[in-house]
Amino acid sequence: MTRPELENLDGARVLAVSRPQGLGNILLLVGEGDDTKVLKLYRERRSRTKEIFSAFSHRIFERKRGATAKARWETERLSLDTWERHGFDVFKRLDLPLPARFDPPGVWFEYCPGQPLASLIKDPAVDLEKKLSLMHRLGEALSRRHRLAHDLSDVLLVQDHATLDHVFVSGDRLITYDFEGGFLPDFPIMEALAQEVAVYLRSLSKRSGEHFDRMLRVLLEGYGETTLLHGIAQWGVHNRSYYRRVRRWYDQRRRPERSKTDGLRFLLSVLEG
Repeated sequence: MTRPELENLDGARVLAVSRPQGLGNILLLVGEGDDTKVLKLYRERRSRTKEIFSAFSHRIFERKRGATAKARWETERLSLDTWERHGFDVFKRLDLPLPARFDPPGVWFEYCPGQPLASLIKDPAVDLEKKLSLMHRLGEALSRRHRLAHDLSDVLLVQDHATLDHVFVSGDRLITYDFEGGFLPDFPIMEALAQEVAVYLRSLSKRSGEHFDRMLRVLLEGYGETTLLHGIAQWGVHNRSYYRRVRRWYDQRRRPERSKTDGLRFLLSVLEG
């Protein structure tokens, strides 16, 4: 469905439509007051030919789970189950059927008022102390999850799209969301963690401006004992596996300045400084 068609549906407000011409996911806000909830519909993001190529690339080169709508729905379901089981805050799913007019796959989520952490961090009107408090809390959450993911060697506990845009602040909650992408089960856990940390660092550097150094140090204070984090940064910067060397080469070629590898190098210098 296109956006104009969605906007004509009774009782539904469009939160997001990924792409025109009916491609990409759809987010709808449905209901009023305490009955408000969010409906997420998973849709193909590209033409059929491009989807086939993307699925091949995900599996063979990036070693990630599938890119089709059904595969992304399945990855998100597995990840949400894993995160909830271990006590990490995610949007809660609601056991409700899809409206008859919508084809699966899709899922209902709780509605939470708030805004992405990225919006708060970059907003000059938000008090700096509040931003630092949020970064400290994020560091605490990352530390516990990284240790558990490492100990269990469970890549489902590592977020593929780990940016501040995918952490939602609602009251006292820090809710992580967007689990459509994920690594294959046999993917090396240290490589997965290195990629997640690198993405978080780049996201923080883009959003925090002149306060980056201070926010990073507060995040590390929240993280606490950093032996594992040091190992993650070391892996990202120095590991000699063929996959990691290709990732570093591609990263530097794609972004000569402020690359993910540069972020890991800076983190390593802070941890060793």
